[in-house]
Amino acid sequence: IIIYTVLVDIDDVPVDLCSATTTNKYASKYSVPGKQVLILYGTEYGFGEEISRKLFDVLSDNSSDIQPRVLNAKNYELIDFKQEEVLLCIFSTTGDGVPPTDTRHFINFISSYSSSHLYYSVLALGDSNYPHFCKTGKLLDSILSSHKASCIHSRVDIDQEDWLTINSWIEGIKHALLSLDLTIKLDYLDLTEQGENEENIYSRTHPYIATMVSKRPLTEITDPNDKETIHCEFDLTG
Repeated sequence: IIIYTVLVDIDDVPVDLCSATTTNKYASKYSVPGKQVLILYGTEYGFGEEISRKLFDVLSDNSSDIQPRVLNAKNYELIDFKQEEVLLCIFSTTGDGVPPTDTRHFINFISSYSSSHLYYSVLALGDSNYPHFCKTGKLLDSILSSHKASCIHSRVDIDQEDWLTINSWIEGIKHALLSLDLTIKLDYLDLTEQGENEENIYSRTHPYIATMVSKRPLTEITDPNDKETIHCEFDLTG
């Protein structure tokens, strides 16, 4: 067990622990026309992002004209949903059955948005040890269905990191997309600016390198079964 005491000057350190996208192939812009697909994820610790990127890679390797784009739902305001045709949602559930912290504005938005023109599917992430298993994904599925969006693959509920089921859903999505008559057009969505902006935000993928100023044990180990507890202090004032 490690206990951290952190010295922080909030004005100097813009910490965003849920930031996900960096400048790479997942944050780019297509230069040729194609069939755009939006992969939208909501994550607290990064698993939803990991799955989203795998789905991106699978769809990108396809010989069709599919052009997947990956976006954290916290950045939903970048999206012109009127121009979107396919929405693939990968959302986790946290705490007492609530959406990831920085995706709640999107949930409020989509609840009142007329999405009848969209094709969609939902991959719900959760842990069956908790009472509100996959509640956020179930909610999204219910919202999109009630707004008459067209489901191309039934919602799949994932218990922890069940990659066998996840990969089956991904394969199902790949084949479902091939059967859709999507519009071939030039993509309006440019994610390069998003990637550049988030390079300046500290996150789990872009950590702030802090100096440890103190480290001391809080427990005395007298038995092999004893747990070690360490007190650490880090200076984040810059």
